[in-house]
Amino acid sequence: MGQAKRRREQIAGYAPGQCNGCDLCCVIAKIPEIGKAPFSPCANLCAAGCSLHNSDSKPKTCIDFDCRYIMSHRLDLDDKAIIPHPKEAGAYVSLPHDPRSLIVYVDPKNPRKWHGSRMPTYLRTVMRSGIRVTVIDRGFEFPLSDASHIDAMMQVDLVEEAISRGLKPKYGMEAV
Repeated sequence: MGQAKRRREQIAGYAPGQCNGCDLCCVIAKIPEIGKAPFSPCANLCAAGCSLHNSDSKPKTCIDFDCRYIMSHRLDLDDKAIIPHPKEAGAYVSLPHDPRSLIVYVDPKNPRKWHGSRMPTYLRTVMRSGIRVTVIDRGFEFPLSDASHIDAMMQVDLVEEAISRGLKPKYGMEAV
């Protein structure tokens, strides 16, 4: 079976614009209100997703957050047709406060999965429109200055490269 067919089958059951069992934000994000450190599973994760999802105890950090995939579908944005679902990509896209930039948070348990997804194509597209991209991988931050850096980034494990140069993760995570 070809890679494209496997990918179509993998996401065939996804409801567009929904989490569909993705919990990357619950693992990667720091949630100060409940003392959750970045790059560790939230204690409130359960079989149904987040045990606080519809409760008054849901942290403001979580209430205020939507990944770009969810936002693109909810707001019917132009990129909804090209942005990959985080489960497919092994990464999710978030918008910082600057509307001309975005951040890609890579799944620390499967850091190269995004390389074989539609994520590189999506990133090239947004970068060509002038959006700045930063990739956060296992606590390390990698700003990309142009679309050609995406191809170079996929040729090596940048975290291993950073560690070999003696660099430390910016976000307090021990490299995995």
